[in-house]
Amino acid sequence: MAVGAFAPGADIRADDPAAASGITLQLRDGRYYHHARLVSLESESIVVNCDEGLVKIPRSILSQTAIDTLQIGDAPVPAPQMVTQPFDANLQATPTPTAKPRATPKPKPTPTPKPTPNPVFKGCTIVSFQPKPFETVLGCAEVVIQNDSDSPVTILPSDIACIRASGAQLRGHQFVAQTLPPIIRRREPIAAHASIDDIVTFSNDSLDIATVRWAH
Repeated sequence: MAVGAFAPGADIRADDPAAASGITLQLRDGRYYHHARLVSLESESIVVNCDEGLVKIPRSILSQTAIDTLQIGDAPVPAPQMVTQPFDANLQATPTPTAKPRATPKPKPTPTPKPTPNPVFKGCTIVSFQPKPFETVLGCAEVVIQNDSDSPVTILPSDIACIRASGAQLRGHQFVAQTLPPIIRRREPIAAHASIDDIVTFSNDSLDIATVRWAH
């Protein structure tokens, strides 16, 4: 099963490659994926985990340099280097010149932090997703949810939202268990340390789903 959604054609811009918080990917339509980290490499695409959720991007719009720059884990912070200078007695007798007072720079306003989606809900994580219609219902996605808690939980379709390329958000309507025959559910129990792989319906019409995340 493929993970993530296909992003539109994009140019890639990496911030400092050594930053432990990932890099920023700039799309050609002006949108960004912030703090992106590489999750997996596939034959024709890559999957990144970023502030906006799990996103799948075709390799055809990425350079190999951008792929290599994506960080899978925290990068080690280089230790400061110390240089030892030989003692010179003449330097001790040299008077220190008086520095001219400098104008105090005005403090820069603190930027308002951008809100990011909560990746965990009721101890559960959305591991992956891919657009997948169900019969005549086109606006759907196959979603894998992992319960990492020690207790069973119940998830509702409305707990899950898909984000369209325009930024519009739609909440889920139903779960469809992929059994023979398929079973439509209004709620889905997940046992402790277990996972589900269901189709979530969002709309009868086809959707350009950019990502899927918790609605809360």
